[in-house]
Amino acid sequence: MEVEQCDVDTAFLYGKLEEEIYMELPEGLRELLKLAEAEGEDDVVCMLLQSLYGLKQASRVWNETIDKHLKSMGFEPADADPCVYARGEGDYECIVCLYVDNMLIAS
Repeated sequence: MEVEQCDVDTAFLYGKLEEEIYMELPEGLRELLKLAEAEGEDDVVCMLLQSLYGLKQASRVWNETIDKHLKSMGFEPADADPCVYARGEGDYECIVCLYVDNMLIAS
């Protein structure tokens, strides 16, 4: 059996949000888009379509995203630990262990 590890770059940015979340625009972006000049309005906000680092929901949304992806590839979570997934049997078994955005893959 061989074991590999990987880290999913920018993992928290992959999840789609189910709820509507609004945020104030960062100052640099306001200037770039010139929204600060929009008819004297200084409370311009934007609606997030995807998860962002620092968002309370980010880790949950990422976990739901990777869970759906692994299940779509035939992996099933273990009863003892929902962050351990397995697929196949015997010499053809593959095990994936998740820890936030890191994975151990054994096969």
